[in-house]
Amino acid sequence: MLRVELVDHMGSDVTVVNAARVSLDKHITDLREVDRKLLVFLATHKHFSPFRHVQFQFRISAPEFIARQMFRHNVGIQASSGEFQNQSDAWNEISQRYVTVRDVYVPEPASWRKAPAEKRQGSSLTEQLIPETQHFCDAVYSKAIQTAIQAYNDLLTAGVAKEMARMVLPMSVETKFYWTMSLQAVHHFVALRKSPEAQLEIQKIAEQMEAIVSKLVPESWKALSEIPPAPS
Repeated sequence: MLRVELVDHMGSDVTVVNAARVSLDKHITDLREVDRKLLVFLATHKHFSPFRHVQFQFRISAPEFIARQMFRHNVGIQASSGEFQNQSDAWNEISQRYVTVRDVYVPEPASWRKAPAEKRQGSSLTEQLIPETQHFCDAVYSKAIQTAIQAYNDLLTAGVAKEMARMVLPMSVETKFYWTMSLQAVHHFVALRKSPEAQLEIQKIAEQMEAIVSKLVPESWKALSEIPPAPS
């Protein structure tokens, strides 16, 4: 369910260079060493607009609790100047008003992470739940999911509209969406969500995005990766 597919993309490393040099009425077709240095200069000095001319369209499958975290990045990302920039272009999602829910995210058996003692959010990076507790959590989760899905199906069978029956569904139901993003937005998302401080499930999404994009625009990705991420 934690799956990222590339649907389409526009642009390359050359696109970024040409966008940056259009003010001088210059245009290239092949990347040169001087152009690689320009990419580093642009990223280092936070001249991000040329990177936004490269676009990626993803089709993503994820549980609702991860999709809601991701959606925050579509609203607007705060630049270091304090201004908000629209770095992501479009987000269109499957509707539970029209589609019957069928799939629910189920973590790997005995993979429950311990709550950290030193902070209010996230998972402990050092402590593990004992096997007996892991198996107990597996059973509790399975029972809760079965109860929720049964209630949902019962409401549908009774003739209740999907838009109301969905109220009993857990946050672990699967959702699917298209997300069209600029190169800058993809890198910002990955830089923040690959962090060990991010939730493990969203880290897996970020890793898939990086694997896709870094192959398509390797020089631009390398240049952007040498600077620290802007605050979310």
